[in-house]
Amino acid sequence: MKEKHIWQNNFYIFRLIWEIAPSRVIFSFLLNLTDSAWDIYFSIIFYRYLLNGIIEQKSLGYLLLLVGIGAFLYFLRRILFNFYSFRVSVETDQYIYEALHMRVYAKATDVELAAFENTAFYEMYTKACLETSGRPVAVLDNLTSVFSTCVAIISMVIALVDMDSFALIFVIFPLTSQLLFGKKRNRLQYALDVENVAPVREKEYVNRTVYLKEYAKELRSTNIFSVLMRNYRLSSERITRNYKKYGIKLATLDLMMSLFNLYIPFFASCLYALYKITELGTMSIGEYSILSVAVIGLAGNLQQLADTYGKAHRDSLYIQNLRDFLSYESKISEDQSGMIPNTFETLEFKDVSFTYDGAEKPALEHLSFTIRAGQTVAIVGLNGAGKTTLVKLIMRLYDPQQGEICYNGKNIKEYQVRAYRETIGTVFQDFRMFSLPVADNVLMGRADDPQRAETALRKAGIWEKIKNAPHGLQTVIGREFDSDGLELSGGEAQRIALARVFAGHAQIAILDEPSSALDPVAEYQMFENLRHAAEDKTTIFISHRLSSTQMADVIYLIDGHTIKEAGTHTELMARQGLYWDMYQKQASAYQGEDR
Repeated sequence: MKEKHIWQNNFYIFRLIWEIAPSRVIFSFLLNLTDSAWDIYFSIIFYRYLLNGIIEQKSLGYLLLLVGIGAFLYFLRRILFNFYSFRVSVETDQYIYEALHMRVYAKATDVELAAFENTAFYEMYTKACLETSGRPVAVLDNLTSVFSTCVAIISMVIALVDMDSFALIFVIFPLTSQLLFGKKRNRLQYALDVENVAPVREKEYVNRTVYLKEYAKELRSTNIFSVLMRNYRLSSERITRNYKKYGIKLATLDLMMSLFNLYIPFFASCLYALYKITELGTMSIGEYSILSVAVIGLAGNLQQLADTYGKAHRDSLYIQNLRDFLSYESKISEDQSGMIPNTFETLEFKDVSFTYDGAEKPALEHLSFTIRAGQTVAIVGLNGAGKTTLVKLIMRLYDPQQGEICYNGKNIKEYQVRAYRETIGTVFQDFRMFSLPVADNVLMGRADDPQRAETALRKAGIWEKIKNAPHGLQTVIGREFDSDGLELSGGEAQRIALARVFAGHAQIAILDEPSSALDPVAEYQMFENLRHAAEDKTTIFISHRLSSTQMADVIYLIDGHTIKEAGTHTELMARQGLYWDMYQKQASAYQGEDR
């Protein structure tokens, strides 16, 4: 990484923190300056004047003044440090972490869904999340220490020149240490950290899976726990191998840096002082003490400056990942400008084909059909036919590689993304409940409107359950954070998800396998409720259960990743094609259950 990029990356974080919490920057400077003031006084002034004062038999008041100044500086430093540690940093650091996390999360929600299915991008996102937790503040503290360290170095150099300018040769070693070993060590450390990202993430997945209630039944009723533990051990072994791979090299470089930074300057200055004392007789014991302290102090500050550069170099490698993530240009940006959709009339697929990244075969190909306002449309087909992919294309979570999707005759790419998606209410097959009150799970961030939530829950057929919950609409779903939380069956959770559609102003309702968690009787009741509740909406439902399709105005059967049959239930049954065959087989399965 080029030198200019190192500092550009570090000052990028510095500017972000200054925008978020300038007081944190100011206090960091003050704290580092008081540290340097203490080091300068203790290393240069205190020892020198105290020893000379004793040798020259200065007054007790003079000596007490030196001690008093040192005590005052130390006391001032402690006051500032405590105020900083227990007041400023505990408040401002939270602001910094929150603001940076919000930027990362905002970018994550703006990125197209396909990016999260890309391993390289997901690792970049994972590392970006990790970096926002502690590194920004570490970067700030590292940068603010540069100024104070330089002040201390300049002061000590002046003092050494005043005592013995030849002694400056002993501080060359810490400077060469960083040039010889520091950069290489930082690159090795970064390489180690990067190689550990994947196994650490795998271990964290196991940690998360073991304690989440969603997996509790499978963990106890199957032997999957042993598989997870195997993966956990394999990940741990990978991390261990990585440490072995880099450990000896890192240890060797650390040893060499220690020799050059401290031991060589210290012992070399001792030999030089002994020569001047014993052979030349040009240095007193007091001057030797002062020289030793000054050399070690200067070497320490030079080492700290070298470490600062080393940290800046290492931090820059991580910051670059954060910058790459935040600068990622989404292919389907949430903030994309465009037209605002008007009242829905038609949704048309024109020769649409789509293939997932890395897939050999298309998920959908050459789809052409039209959905009109007020229709109830069923999309049916076997598992893996591409039904859910169709929903994602309608929602513009993906863009097709061929053809176009038109809303009221205009390509959906011409519309403002958020405004377009607001016209569509969707219940995905793999919907999720949040550990939040029922009202929030229904309104999903819309303005707080209890009446709207209640009406939506009534339409979804689950209001009685919610009304009798411990805190009604404010009852939290799940018991992760509240012992009075509401536990829901799969069918009940599905009804809550359905209520989300009714709570919005969407003109199109898309239901992906809306009855997958229901028995046939409950399924029939749900579709009856749906037919009455969605009278003002165009409804598209995806299903592999053909018993639910009879209410549809038009049915599209997907097979071989394209539409093979289209028509009403009566028309398709009369053709005795693939739809008829699937329907007969499912019907016979139900009849077998009845027997």
